[in-house]
Amino acid sequence: TVGGAVATAVAACAELEALPLSFKAVQRILTNLSKSPDEIKYRRLRLENPAVKNYVDLAPVLRILTSIGFVRKEEERSVEEGSQSSDDKSNNKPPVEQVLVLEGNVDVGQIKDLLNILDGLSSESGDANTTTSKAEKLEIKKSESGGGGDAATSEGKQES
Repeated sequence: TVGGAVATAVAACAELEALPLSFKAVQRILTNLSKSPDEIKYRRLRLENPAVKNYVDLAPVLRILTSIGFVRKEEERSVEEGSQSSDDKSNNKPPVEQVLVLEGNVDVGQIKDLLNILDGLSSESGDANTTTSKAEKLEIKKSESGGGGDAATSEGKQES
């Protein structure tokens, strides 16, 4: 159900606080999708990409991304990607890779709601119980108002 997916995403947002680089990666993915929902490059994530593998291929991140419609798939590599290693050819394996793909329509409102939750968590100080309460309050507020906010505010907060 949609409500269950949102609740799962809210809980996963709170878990992300312990993973700051993954937190920032999710913010960037969601921000890009909110600004350019039809842009193909933001709708496909290669899980073999080292940055994606290290920061995105983690349970809390995957719960958030699947809540907005990403699905894990196996796709054939392009000619350039498939010819990276002669070892792949000697194993007679088909040139495939794992990807996360966002198919269908993008619910920009839901993405902005998740960005608002993440933004609230990133500015919240305190222990995990406090942040979970903050996430729950934001979810309640969102469901009562039925609207989202400005997703662009979370983008420029990268720290070294």
